[in-house]
Amino acid sequence: MFVALDGNPVHMVPATTPGTYVPFVADEYMELREVGDGWRLDTLGGVQYTFRPVTSLGNGAYADPNLWLLTQIRHVASPDRC
Repeated sequence: MFVALDGNPVHMVPATTPGTYVPFVADEYMELREVGDGWRLDTLGGVQYTFRPVTSLGNGAYADPNLWLLTQIRHVASPDRC
């Protein structure tokens, strides 16, 4: 499994906790977890990235089971969301 942030793919591998993935190699620690119908990437810096499948966006006319798009960025210490 790969996550692309800032245009750079990060190879994610299973962690010891079931359903959690961590980077094989990265500059910053992060964890990827399945949450509801999407995935959430939590960074050590407190930033949360939420990804949703393409089929859950818009009218669902485009279906690709391998494509997940970034739908939200949130810092855990701030009420703001992007």
